[in-house]
Amino acid sequence: MKYLPALLLFTLSFVHAQDPISADSITQLEEVILIDALKNKKVIGITPSEVISAKTFQNYSPVDIVSSMNQIPGVYVLSGALNTNRITIRGIGARTLFGTDKLRLYYNEIPVTNGTGSSTIEAYDLENLGQIEVVKGPKGTEFGANLGGAIVLTPKEALGRSTNFSNTFTVGSYNLIKNNLAFNHYDGKLRLNLQYGHLETDGYRENNNFERDGFLLNTSYQLNSKNKLSLLVNHIDYTAQIPSSLGLTAFNEDPTQATFTWRASQGYETNNRDAVGRIPKP
Repeated sequence: MKYLPALLLFTLSFVHAQDPISADSITQLEEVILIDALKNKKVIGITPSEVISAKTFQNYSPVDIVSSMNQIPGVYVLSGALNTNRITIRGIGARTLFGTDKLRLYYNEIPVTNGTGSSTIEAYDLENLGQIEVVKGPKGTEFGANLGGAIVLTPKEALGRSTNFSNTFTVGSYNLIKNNLAFNHYDGKLRLNLQYGHLETDGYRENNNFERDGFLLNTSYQLNSKNKLSLLVNHIDYTAQIPSSLGLTAFNEDPTQATFTWRASQGYETNNRDAVGRIPKP
């Protein structure tokens, strides 16, 4: 009982110390939180997958998907031209001279790797993507048989209840012209994203012209609290000339020249593809 007065004094002092400080004349602003459109990862496990979002894409040219993906540890993209890229994950695929194989490429959960195992990520417009997820190692088998892993491309979606229209126009060296037209709508149930993109450039080298047109429809409807129906339509049409590789002597003479046979024949590749998918999501 002899310690009771001291204990009461300590308690009163502690309560007095916790009294809130009266606000002064300075206006206190609420914290501003920036919302990123980054989605949840599609794969879980001990070794995490890597995700880059549209914020990363904005740090680079809208035609430069290579620099964005090279920010991911263990991933290296080697680019010879806009239509020639080689992606390696942890070294897998490095022995392929041209193109990307030994991994699986998905576009909004739709497999776009062809029957020979080749994936052409350059066929898709970077400005249409909301995020890229790279799944490394054995976890990639969830997306089919592969050695290196999987790459999952997710298109942009309308954020918040809004309707908006936007147009992005880019010009650059070597007669680069790129235009991306987008319409987004979301009313709580219907989510609609419609985009058209055009890209053309003469390229740095001879016989290096590239032209691509793309159309993307990504829409979904919330049936109820547990079910959603989604529809994806993606059309790509591009024509790309091929300057091919140069030896050291020819490179030192003129790095802009194309290989003689490809220049003489005006060699090129053309691709016209459609991807259509209906994805019921519980």
